[in-house]
Amino acid sequence: MNWDIFDFAIAAAMLAVLAIGLALVFRGSAHWASRLAGAGLLVVNLLLFWINGAVGIIGDAGNDANMLYLAVPLVGLGGAACQVFRGRGLGVACLASAAILIVVATITVLAGWGGEGPAWPWDIIVITLVFATLFAIMAGLNRFGLRAQSVSSLAR
Repeated sequence: MNWDIFDFAIAAAMLAVLAIGLALVFRGSAHWASRLAGAGLLVVNLLLFWINGAVGIIGDAGNDANMLYLAVPLVGLGGAACQVFRGRGLGVACLASAAILIVVATITVLAGWGGEGPAWPWDIIVITLVFATLFAIMAGLNRFGLRAQSVSSLAR
């Protein structure tokens, strides 16, 4: 692989977003489950962005339809950032990411984009199921953390 300055700039930006996001997660959440959910949301979005940029999800990296997958991190990280990675907003951002991912995959399969691949449409279906499940797990962890925080605050 031949990296140019643009590739290094994107990698640096991804690491910066991860570092700043992790700082916000650990500052804004008191319970371990909520912290894990926020960190997981960041890491899963980073992985999705990285996979999409490196090899592409729809067909190959050169397929313009892969740009649709940029909506997933924008919705998830944007929604979580608006809530400063805490409270119910984090869980909603996780579920919104899963929903957008499923919508993008559905559009992709119905439109037949990436149909030239040997594993199509199973590659898109499997990636969607894996990432949507991870987003749902993060939402569940956040809900668990919020409930545990409310129970512990009532006990005081």
